[in-house]
Amino acid sequence: MDPREARLLRLLTDATNRAVVSMLNGVTEPIPATVIAERLVEREATPIPAAGEDRLERTLVSLHHDRLPRLEEAGLLEYDRTDRTVAGTGYIVAPEWDGIDALDELLSGFRVGTADDEGDVGVLEGREDVAAYGRELIDGADDELFVLAAAAVLDDGFFQPASDALARGVDLRIGTEREAARTVLRNRLPEATVWEPHSHRPADPSSRPGVSRLVVADREAVVVGLSSGTAGGA
Repeated sequence: MDPREARLLRLLTDATNRAVVSMLNGVTEPIPATVIAERLVEREATPIPAAGEDRLERTLVSLHHDRLPRLEEAGLLEYDRTDRTVAGTGYIVAPEWDGIDALDELLSGFRVGTADDEGDVGVLEGREDVAAYGRELIDGADDELFVLAAAAVLDDGFFQPASDALARGVDLRIGTEREAARTVLRNRLPEATVWEPHSHRPADPSSRPGVSRLVVADREAVVVGLSSGTAGGA
């Protein structure tokens, strides 16, 4: 993945950025930034501000000073800072991003404080790199681990670090779809909480990426592996 693709990925993992770019699909005339801010507030695509603060004004300030300049730099839109209008560049947010919103909702319960979405998001290339970083998070967890994994990634490279984490007193919760895999987990990691995640698969699973591996450590660090829908996954 070249640097530009990596930058696009970092930007588009943010639901608000995707909403902004999607608003420009098929629009031929520039849109005032105030209109975009109003639509974001209506769609509740931005966090609710603290009591007493004006939500629309905060959203507009964030767009002007942060989101729109970064999206323009990445070539996703054009922003006229003088007139404060926004125009599209023809970039279309692919439907494959639809499933990311569900992941955003899942991870929202683990987010604490605020973070620079570019500075804290990295891209790993290849299944082995994703697996290695997942093991690193498991090895470094002190209090709790949340794991969602396809059966194919629950191998010996996962079980030993998971067992070590339990021995350290880490609260480990693991979800996987296959009953056979859950049985193995309960037998090999009896102190872990094993559960069945609810899946909403598209009619053609191969047409969209799926989450093959998700590890959240101590509500601070996350790794997500995306698969193409074929067996195995990242």
